[in-house]
Amino acid sequence: MKKFIHIGFPKNFSTSLQRDFFAVHKEIFHLGIGPGIDYADPVIDAAFEVYLKTAKKFKYQENEQRLEAHFTSAFQKAEQSGKKVLTASSEHLSFSFANDSIDFEEKMQRVAKLFGGDTNIILIIRNQADLIKSLYRESVRVGFPGAYQEYIYLLYKYQDRNFYYDFRYDLVLEVLKKYFRAENINLLLFEDFKQAGAALTEEDGKIKLITSLCELLGINYPEAPLSHSNEALTDGVVTVKSELNKTTRHDLGNILYDTAEKHRMKHYLQNDLNLFEENDTLYGDVISKRKLILEAETNNTFPGDYKIDYNLPASLSEPVKRFYEEGNKKLSESFQLPVNYLNLNF
Repeated sequence: MKKFIHIGFPKNFSTSLQRDFFAVHKEIFHLGIGPGIDYADPVIDAAFEVYLKTAKKFKYQENEQRLEAHFTSAFQKAEQSGKKVLTASSEHLSFSFANDSIDFEEKMQRVAKLFGGDTNIILIIRNQADLIKSLYRESVRVGFPGAYQEYIYLLYKYQDRNFYYDFRYDLVLEVLKKYFRAENINLLLFEDFKQAGAALTEEDGKIKLITSLCELLGINYPEAPLSHSNEALTDGVVTVKSELNKTTRHDLGNILYDTAEKHRMKHYLQNDLNLFEENDTLYGDVISKRKLILEAETNNTFPGDYKIDYNLPASLSEPVKRFYEEGNKKLSESFQLPVNYLNLNF
């Protein structure tokens, strides 16, 4: 049975694919992530949410044999299931949403050990300027307390520890080729499946993205349509919430010794550390996030045509633009890219 791991990137249909494709397709044995941030079982949950994401080396090595044995068992169940392919999906494998994430190469080294070097990788890339703007909006949803200009400033300033290098697609591809067969690395372009401000591209009455993935996985086109999950907040709501985040800290706004999206660690805390927190603690950030979004929507007085200011000073936009264009130019030597990848709009 072929194994496929969709590793991201974020804001590239990830949530929709996880909830409405991988998790529900009748021919797929899906390990997760799916609806409700669910995985096939608590051990696989902990693997993706901690051991392949944030766990330092000593902690990982302490659990490595146990994880390898569990995944081997899961693969055997998949073989016996009558399904055609096995999949897993997590955009956190491709980038560091919070600064406590481990290095991308360390993630891929562990993934290759658990899944095997013959595993097929699915990676959807997007013009970095557009991707980072979209990720800024998501970061405000998840607690970032500031304007876009501050977001880029901090991205550039702390590039040694954040996702700045994760979006250098040429470097990412080099790492993937170290741990997986080149012919099994499937690079897809966001722009092939959705134009700016438009709905998902369709061909012959079918969603092109789903058609491409079904061909890649060797499965039939599903009956259920792909919905648009994780709807973006309006520009006005994003602006209001970015201010609210300054007084009510949660997730990305947490102090250094805390972390973001703590609720995703539930099974790890309960099964590996024997820590059973009250729901108000475990889901405290989720409660704060939803409360603030509702407050931002209620207090949003910006007109419907209001747009976030994405303008940056040249001292900041130029080095970021050069950095990603340099990588895209190298990638374009082996992979055809749209022209806007070589002339980014930062």
